Amino acid sequence: IQTDPDGEDDLALLTVADFLRLAADRGKKLWTGTRDGMTWMTDGKRRYVLPDLEDPLPSSLVESLCDRFDLPRSDFALNDEG
Repeated sequence: IQTDPDGEDDLALLTVADFLRLAADRGKKLWTGTRDGMTWMTDGKRRYVLPDLEDPLPSSLVESLCDRFDLPRSDFALNDEG
């Protein structure tokens, strides 16, 4: 979990490692790999090609990863309103 300049934790600012850890905490084993210069995340059945970006992950990508791997968005959201 990243800390913003105001000193507040922001769950929308997850690193890839944070996302993998939170998914594991919810019983979903995910991992990353690279092939042909592309980085992807997988659960062994489905893959998601990650864009060439640096941490932290944008919230739209976090939401998309949650959808792809059947994880509740609310567990990875900035707050409980989503």
